[in-house]
Amino acid sequence: MNTYRKLIIIGAPRSGTNMLRDALCALPGFATWDCDEINPIWKHGHLHSHPHDDLPPTLANPAARAFVRTRFDRLAHATGAQVVVEKTCANSVRVGYLRALLPEAEFIFIRRHGADAVASAITRWRSSLPLRYSLKKARYVPLQDIPFYAARALLNRLRQAVDPGHRLRAWGPMTESIATAARCGDVVRAAALQWQECVVRSLAELPETRVEVRYEDFVREPQVELRSILSAVRSPKPEAAIVGATRAVRAGLAGQGAQRLLAHGQLPIVAPIINPVLERLGYAPV
Repeated sequence: MNTYRKLIIIGAPRSGTNMLRDALCALPGFATWDCDEINPIWKHGHLHSHPHDDLPPTLANPAARAFVRTRFDRLAHATGAQVVVEKTCANSVRVGYLRALLPEAEFIFIRRHGADAVASAITRWRSSLPLRYSLKKARYVPLQDIPFYAARALLNRLRQAVDPGHRLRAWGPMTESIATAARCGDVVRAAALQWQECVVRSLAELPETRVEVRYEDFVREPQVELRSILSAVRSPKPEAAIVGATRAVRAGLAGQGAQRLLAHGQLPIVAPIINPVLERLGYAPV
């Protein structure tokens, strides 16, 4: 087995976690799974005792530790990677559990203005899940967990088919408060709580040695930011590789979230939830 490092990206949904992972994994020596997220791997062994994603560190038993470590080892062996990058947004509400499982792991925390992230997340709550997307993730579901995830996927699609607002039954990281809002059909509140809880819990549990990235900085100067990240994680790369890895980075709708929320009458719901955290992160409140 080659020696490799584990680099875990932490961030709330719609905060640039995919963009950052893809840029890193376009570099030589970096690799990740060929699907968007591997939540079934992290959740294995706890599906019934802890239905939500916020797993406490006390659940990091030897069986869970061996299971997750084996999955990282397999990927490193198959790709020859020097750095295995992992990004699953639900990890934002269980960083302590991850650190107990993999104490040697390194972390990158990416943050984005809450109004932009929430406005984008609301759209995702009302979007369909492509079959190809689901099948890619299904490859990493442990055999004994397939009935659970199959039933959940079916319920999600049925909910969206009959719901007047075409809302998914569940999307993204789940805690009890987020799930309660979702059950009540309050997608706007659920999306705002997702951003709030992911950010607050991450900051409470991430190590001081984490690398921090602002989405707004990354999309404005991707090469500068990626170069800084690589320096922080001690993996410098040639300039040509950095240019190539950041070619697909786009700013998208950065800075327009508050206007979108206001236009749809959603800002009065979202603002009280996200404003205290925005100020903590150095962003202007909405």
